[in-house]
Amino acid sequence: MASRFGKFGVVTATVFAFALSFAMTAQAQRPHHLMRGNMIPGQASQIRLMASPSNAGQIQPVKVIAPDGVELSFASEGSFVVTSQSDYTVGMQLGSLYRFRITGVDVATSYELYPSIELLDLLHPPKGLENDFPVPIVISGADIREVNAGRLVTKVIYLEDPEVALPRGGDKSEQPYFDISATEDPIRAAEGLGRPMAILRIGSRVPTSEELMNSTSNAFNSSTPATTVETFQPGLRVNPKYQTPVFPTSNQPPVVVPEAVRGQQN
Repeated sequence: MASRFGKFGVVTATVFAFALSFAMTAQAQRPHHLMRGNMIPGQASQIRLMASPSNAGQIQPVKVIAPDGVELSFASEGSFVVTSQSDYTVGMQLGSLYRFRITGVDVATSYELYPSIELLDLLHPPKGLENDFPVPIVISGADIREVNAGRLVTKVIYLEDPEVALPRGGDKSEQPYFDISATEDPIRAAEGLGRPMAILRIGSRVPTSEELMNSTSNAFNSSTPATTVETFQPGLRVNPKYQTPVFPTSNQPPVVVPEAVRGQQN
């Protein structure tokens, strides 16, 4: 397994990090030593929720960005809700695993992939501006090509530590990354650069209809079926019993500069 690092960190194992326009305090940079990159999907997020039970039910906007021509669909009640666009912002919570589908056609092949996202922490922007600061998760054309070649891509997105961050340029829609060795833990690598925020895994097989409908299936069905809503209120908190991700109606561009740590597994 090989891994790559990016400034807004992603791991495939891949680690992604992003820099926000508001300050990150030292108190917010909590260690994640109980989490490992090789845990089963969803376990790290559950550990973070147990460590911060007051965050139960708190919704964090997450913006998924894919290449043009890619369609995103989020799991809901045994099927997938199609967004008909290549970037979309959803609400997620700690303690759950979120499944979605990406489909598209390029000059060589058509593809249908089933990534997952688990949230590791929450951002703390100024009150009323929560929707302006989603956690950006970028799926690149290179990621898709690697998965189609039989590799598993894992990205760990982290909030950059301004005290150690390196200056960089580039498009804000891009998510730079750098490599780590196959023996390194992507979460630990992200901790050294900032605060781990989310894990993206790409490379899951096509689920059967039984797996999509079975609420006890660890393979494909999380405890958080996607539910569309008419409004997405800043700071919205939901009943943690239902752990329901929400879809905002507005699609504001991210105001963050992403970076990533990515890794690949043959």
